[in-house]
Amino acid sequence: MWKCELGSAKLGLMKIIIFITVLALPAAALAEAPRFSLPIACALGQDCAIQNYVDTDPGPQWKDYRCGAMSYDGHDGTDFRIADLEMMRAGVPVLAAADGMVLRVRDGMADGVYRQGSNTIPDNAACGNGVIIDHGGGWTTQYCHLRKNSLAVRPDEPVKRGSLLGLVGQSGRAQVPHVHFEVAVNGKSVDPFTADGNREATIPACGTTHAGLWRDDVARALPYRAPLVLNTGFAAGSIAMEDIETRARTIARLLPDTPALVFYGRAIGTSEGDTQRITITAPDGSVFASHTTDPEPRPRAQAMAFTGRKRPASGWQDGVYTARYRIIRDRAVIAERTESITLGE
Repeated sequence: MWKCELGSAKLGLMKIIIFITVLALPAAALAEAPRFSLPIACALGQDCAIQNYVDTDPGPQWKDYRCGAMSYDGHDGTDFRIADLEMMRAGVPVLAAADGMVLRVRDGMADGVYRQGSNTIPDNAACGNGVIIDHGGGWTTQYCHLRKNSLAVRPDEPVKRGSLLGLVGQSGRAQVPHVHFEVAVNGKSVDPFTADGNREATIPACGTTHAGLWRDDVARALPYRAPLVLNTGFAAGSIAMEDIETRARTIARLLPDTPALVFYGRAIGTSEGDTQRITITAPDGSVFASHTTDPEPRPRAQAMAFTGRKRPASGWQDGVYTARYRIIRDRAVIAERTESITLGE
């Protein structure tokens, strides 16, 4: 069967069997695997990132191909997550990873309706709006959670590597905007980071650096990153995870009547013991606000923190406020991002 894991932002979601069965070919008929390009047009490590890898643990726990925690139990695809809903609304292309023929498509499902634990999305629609491409020799790829009414291909239509399939969305059982990219051979899902040429999936020792099924230029652009800073920004008051997703409270300028100055950060793939540290420096070089979170009790798909202060009684200092968001592990900075905001009309 063709299988798809719903790319949730949270760990531990159950495995979902999707809606298509393909004919299984004998192993002897297995052709050499295609080499895949990125299935998404974005700047990895800047405005998009891999949220979850294929789960390589055969038991009830999970681990990614580097033995990290960026997966969840039974996950059988690679989730490419974009920064937020504003980026989704602007439109991020989903691309064919190799030449092939479109087998199936589905469109028309709404974005952003799924909530973890709800039963509003049936199992056979878990992928949401999506595309399946046949690459020959038993090899297929699947692209899930595309934006409603964005699909650009039809069944039985040939596509070339890089062809537009649709736009990144949040349809089906998806809690954040992303594309779930899944590779299968003879109906069995394989990990593109560990599978090799004309063989089915292998599980190498942790720390593997071979290209897997990716083209060499893509493999170089896909270094393993955990954690990664996905969002930072300024706000005029306290902020929650959903505010980061919508950018509803983000400000670009500090005005004389702005009631408070807050800086927030969100990272994906934090591990047990990691801390988040935020510092805002005033124009005169003094520390305006700072905060360090407690150590993470367990690996987390995403983590956020913020700090700030109300407008001083004397008003805002003229000049530039600089903020720095850092992830600390074993007393070392392993991920960070810095932004500035200026007082001005």
